Amino acid sequence: MLARGFQASWLTILLLVTINTGVAGILSIEDMRPFWHPFISAQSLGLCIAYAVNAARPWDYDHPIRRLVGAVLIGTLVGLVLLVAIKGYAVGDVAYKVAQARQRVGQFLGTGFSAFVLGCCVGLVFLFRFREAHQAAVLHQAEAARLLMSKHAVEAELKLMQAQVEPHFLFNTLASVQYLTETDPKQAGKLLSHLIEYLRAALPQLRASSTVLSTIADVTFYGRDQAGNDVIATGSLGINFGDFQ
Repeated sequence: MLARGFQASWLTILLLVTINTGVAGILSIEDMRPFWHPFISAQSLGLCIAYAVNAARPWDYDHPIRRLVGAVLIGTLVGLVLLVAIKGYAVGDVAYKVAQARQRVGQFLGTGFSAFVLGCCVGLVFLFRFREAHQAAVLHQAEAARLLMSKHAVEAELKLMQAQVEPHFLFNTLASVQYLTETDPKQAGKLLSHLIEYLRAALPQLRASSTVLSTIADVTFYGRDQAGNDVIATGSLGINFGDFQ
């Protein structure tokens, strides 16, 4: 859980440092000390609060505001300790050593309270942004799943249409062959040859991984008109329902 606090982009870190620097600039208006004093204070408290909030990840839980407030409080306390360590012992400012800091508890509490309130305000902004981004991602995933299901439904419907069309076409052709074997064996042989060519072209498509409902075949139809005369019609039959991967 603690390692999650470091999972942030450089752009986010730069934004936090910029915000902290702006806060330090505001504090320096009334602070007569050098700028590095409010700068260290703002960066120590601000970065510790940001780390605690990022580690707690309140946007992933049911009660995000309660978790956010707790994370900001912990970050503020850790930031105050870091502030004393940097100014009192790294920089060497006697006023921030533990012995002297005890006499300035009220000042530290005021600094901590201000950092806590500001951290909650900034944290709420980031919280709402993350919640909106998370909701948008969930909606995107749901839409992608809906489109996938729709695609599968259309593919199943086209396969059903294919299963209905091809047997009907095949049975009609076989009936024509049967009729011609009795009336015109030569034409029956030609029709049978066309049927074989069609099946050679269509069967590989049926076995393919993609659903390709498209084929063209030369077809000859035989029958009788109302007067009882033989009728022969020759042409190309094309079926194209779609191509789905």
